[in-house]
Amino acid sequence: LATQTVTWSPTTALSTTASPATPSSLASALGGATISYSVTDAGATGCSVDASSAVLTFTTAGSCIVRASAAATSNYAAATRDVTFVISLATRTLTINAGSYTSSYTMIATPPTLTSTASIGSGTKSYASSTLGVCTINSESGVVAFISAGTCTITASIAADDTYASVNSASISFTTTLATQTITRTSTSPTSPVVAGTYTPAATASSGLSVVITIAS
Repeated sequence: LATQTVTWSPTTALSTTASPATPSSLASALGGATISYSVTDAGATGCSVDASSAVLTFTTAGSCIVRASAAATSNYAAATRDVTFVISLATRTLTINAGSYTSSYTMIATPPTLTSTASIGSGTKSYASSTLGVCTINSESGVVAFISAGTCTITASIAADDTYASVNSASISFTTTLATQTITRTSTSPTSPVVAGTYTPAATASSGLSVVITIAS
């Protein structure tokens, strides 16, 4: 019997969201034999293939090897061709929710608790500050802590699941500023000051900090 050649060159890059996937082309045989399809190595993908249509199904990312087989005819011997389909996790986006923070805080304000939303899928979320001198954030809860006045910049991340890839959010920023305070005199001025007399002034600050009194002129 003459040697038979199986030709098959479909697009092999697939996304996990494409299942069930119809190959971009089907196999053909030099001798015109009927083609059947089978999986020779499903890897971690859990892939399977329809024997006649070559439609692929799979559950997660990885490599799936599919064999196109041409049966023997009266003139040609049986032949096969293997094709490796590479299935990649689908992409997605992650956004830090605008409603979970404002544009500016004073250092004595209650820090925000950041939340984020993935466009699709699931996965463990985490948070990180790139301005540790200004703010820190609990990586799991998203609770911010103010360190100093300045610009606080935060990024969120989500881990991959079986279908969707990990991704980082766009970073968000807000400012932290020093809070204002007032000073109140708590002592009473002498009504009839005399030369060489003494007077002890006193004052308190709304922040609770100590007040230092000096002579201005």
